[in-house]
Amino acid sequence: TRVYISGHKSENGTIELVFKNISREELGENSQELSQRFKRGDLSRNTTGSGLGLAIAQSIVEAHEGRFLLETDGDLFKVTLSFPSLELE
Repeated sequence: TRVYISGHKSENGTIELVFKNISREELGENSQELSQRFKRGDLSRNTTGSGLGLAIAQSIVEAHEGRFLLETDGDLFKVTLSFPSLELE
């Protein structure tokens, strides 16, 4: 499926990267569980993978003082990464 990526600087000065994907099936309501280690959505249980990808991504974002937000709405899967902007001297 296609992945849509956008980025912008928000009004409060943070840098936001947004990743969106439209799934073939409707996603469950327990989206926050998908960022836990070894958790996989019901529809992905028959595909290869360990269920670590989102957990690793969240750890990397948080190690850089960022925020990781995972949202689902029907068949829409959206991840927003927010980072504080750096002032260059």
